[in-house]
Amino acid sequence: MKGYQKFCFLFLTAVLLASVSYVYVSNNLFQYSMATNSQLYKEYFVHKLFIFPDYTRLDYMEGKNVFDLMPFYFFLLSAIVVGALSFLSRGKVYFQYYAARLKTSRRLFSRMMQKGTYDLVVFSFSYHMAIICLIVFNTFNYQEDSQTFLLQMVLLLIIHTLFLLALYRFLFFVYLMLDDVGFVLMLVGVLAIIFMINLTFPSLSIIFIWHDLHWVISIIFSGIILLLTQFMTIFMPFHL
Repeated sequence: MKGYQKFCFLFLTAVLLASVSYVYVSNNLFQYSMATNSQLYKEYFVHKLFIFPDYTRLDYMEGKNVFDLMPFYFFLLSAIVVGALSFLSRGKVYFQYYAARLKTSRRLFSRMMQKGTYDLVVFSFSYHMAIICLIVFNTFNYQEDSQTFLLQMVLLLIIHTLFLLALYRFLFFVYLMLDDVGFVLMLVGVLAIIFMINLTFPSLSIIFIWHDLHWVISIIFSGIILLLTQFMTIFMPFHL
């Protein structure tokens, strides 16, 4: 698949997933609005899509419903899979050719992750931009103001993409140590564990929204994982 064809495919796939997630969340919010006779705001859609687990003060979040977590979970899962396809579809044996030509494991690992990193960033950016457009152009009012809303969305794009890159790089080394099945199981399990931790301790805000400067913890967490994987890139040998 050529470069522009891949870009279009990733863009359209992300937009489709964003649209499905938006429709699902919209239906839930409309039902809540009709049942409680309350007004909806644009921020409510963001909180439902990207999870603001303050269930005591935000009654429109409607408690810990597993199905409400699915849109965000599937986005993260899909983004990692999109990135991982660049090496999962070829297998370790394919990269023996590069291993023979490149002098260091660091250069080899960077080569193996390069295309997947690009695909993941494109997918995440397209998904968030689609969500932003769908919310901005709906008919509801802002709870605060448009500048604050757009700033929040830009921060979410940054912290989610940074988190995805960190998890992608970490799971890449899991793939090297295990196999395709091990990679998939670890991906599903790690995301589920992070969701459970974030729901149990919402103020950690690893990936979910919280009050005040919630994005700082997410950036620190992702930065630590990226630093760890950088050391693994330098010191971990390549073997089949």
